[in-house]
Amino acid sequence: FFRLHLPTPTMCLAPPVVGNVDRNQSLLLARVPLDLLMEVCTYLDLLELERLTQTSKRAKALVHRTLGVLVEYHFSSARDQDLRFISPYSSNLSMFAPTSIRGLTNKGIQLLATRCRALNKIQVAKTAALTDAGLLALAKHCKQLSHLLVPSCDGVTDMGVQALARLCPTLTHVDVRQCDQVTDAGLLALAKACPNLQHVVVYGCESVTDEAVFGLAQHCPRLAHLDVHGCVQVTDSSIQLMAQYCPSLTYLDVGGCQNVSGESLEVVGEHCPDLRRLIATGCQSITNEGLLRIAKNCPQLTHLKVGDCKRVTDVGVEAIAMHCPRLQHLEVYNCEGVTNEAMSVVANSCPRLTHLDVSCCPHVTDDGLCAIGQGCQQLAYLNARDCPDVSDRTLKSLGPRLQHLDISWCPVTDAGIQSLARCVPTIRTLTALGCDDVTDVGLKVLARHCPMLQSLGLFACDGVTDAGLEEIVAACPALTTLDLGSCDGITDRGLKALAMGCPNLEHLDVASCTTISSCGLSMLASQCPKIVYLNVGHCLKVDDAVLEAMARHCPELSHLHVQGCTAISVDGLHTVAQQCTNLAQINVLNCNLCNTDLERVPFLGHTEVLGALPTGV
Repeated sequence: FFRLHLPTPTMCLAPPVVGNVDRNQSLLLARVPLDLLMEVCTYLDLLELERLTQTSKRAKALVHRTLGVLVEYHFSSARDQDLRFISPYSSNLSMFAPTSIRGLTNKGIQLLATRCRALNKIQVAKTAALTDAGLLALAKHCKQLSHLLVPSCDGVTDMGVQALARLCPTLTHVDVRQCDQVTDAGLLALAKACPNLQHVVVYGCESVTDEAVFGLAQHCPRLAHLDVHGCVQVTDSSIQLMAQYCPSLTYLDVGGCQNVSGESLEVVGEHCPDLRRLIATGCQSITNEGLLRIAKNCPQLTHLKVGDCKRVTDVGVEAIAMHCPRLQHLEVYNCEGVTNEAMSVVANSCPRLTHLDVSCCPHVTDDGLCAIGQGCQQLAYLNARDCPDVSDRTLKSLGPRLQHLDISWCPVTDAGIQSLARCVPTIRTLTALGCDDVTDVGLKVLARHCPMLQSLGLFACDGVTDAGLEEIVAACPALTTLDLGSCDGITDRGLKALAMGCPNLEHLDVASCTTISSCGLSMLASQCPKIVYLNVGHCLKVDDAVLEAMARHCPELSHLHVQGCTAISVDGLHTVAQQCTNLAQINVLNCNLCNTDLERVPFLGHTEVLGALPTGV
């Protein structure tokens, strides 16, 4: 209802302009209630706030006052310079959880810790810039810290965790998933010094063993959430002790822990009646007996993930369905013993089911999924990938709440896609990889009825051409993810339509689309600056021009696959690596590039390079 005249970024370098605009803005700021102005400021990002401070003294005071009452940091940017801007005025800040940490280093964290001592929650993910030095600053200055969430921060080690344990005994939530240098030593220090721990995530920390879990069980009786997914040294011994010592457990993830068996589930079922979420994917020793005990004693269970548990059959799934009517999320992928009989029981007993994954279950057919479609009207996600007897009939039975569907490698045709489009117009994600009988005919109806489509996977759908793609992009402007790999009918013409119709595109796979050239891809890059993933593998007409276009227009690119593109050179890689600083992975397999060539690209230091030839080959 009113307008603030902010200087442009170039104007920020010069003194504020004095004139009618400045006087009018000052009058406006004087007339509008302060509380309302501060509320407006909360909708501005940091760059806008910084620009606002340079328009007038009154505006500067307004921004500083707004920052003074800031409690939660949720800005999109958290560079060191951003923290230098806000920290002098944000002593009341209690939560630091930026959506982007590009440009953040230990220096920024140290400044934040010294200026914002009321911090009790910090959430910083996937950065090597945060190390033990940053954690030590937090430990020294933020004595009220209760939540430390630093997943995938490679520089975090036992030393930093031990410092936090020693100086922040109020910690209740710790997430160090995929922090490879965190071991039993760090977790034991936490367990002994922080008895109020409730939430611990060490997903993927392969050095964590039973010893750490024993310590948590013995010293942290309030523990309710434990995630040791992928901690391969964790066994039945510690999980059973955890269940006995921590009866308040509501969330347990032992996925990938091959030494955890059905015996542990029996003990968990006996001692943890409030369990709501159980993840045991890939645990080959999980049996029906463990699920029977869970079903009998844990009626509040809402999430069960036992995918790739070969010994789980209809018996265990049916027991869960009959005794846990609140079940919302069920994953039994690659469980050959699960059949239509279990699906029928789930359909009749679990009306709240929203998520079902039966991919690679050969004995789940149209009969079982049609029952699910009728009985589970809240179903929003269905994965039936690689179920050979799931066909168009299933697509005709699905309810209107469905948003995500994967029917890859199923015998689905255009008729099924047309029925789906008419019955489920709100679908967001459709993955139909390898569905040979899906063609432009089905896509035309899909486009007409499903304008909210965001993700579409059509790998190896030979009947899909530029014409079908043009229909989709004209009707589905929200499309962000598209897989057209091995679709020979896609050419530069289709890419041009995609560029004009879907400016928010983020993920694109056109691998082995042999007629696509650098011309079409360069145009796409110029119109789709949000691309973070691009696969143009084996597109033989692709050369350095594509890399130069991506470098110029797509700064957030993180994954680039150019395998088999023999016209790619070291110079092109240098250009894209220099400009795309988030580049995490690049695939140059069969590009005739060796390690010596890549050593000439200094900006690839933090990038995983796949497929480079050994030096001298």
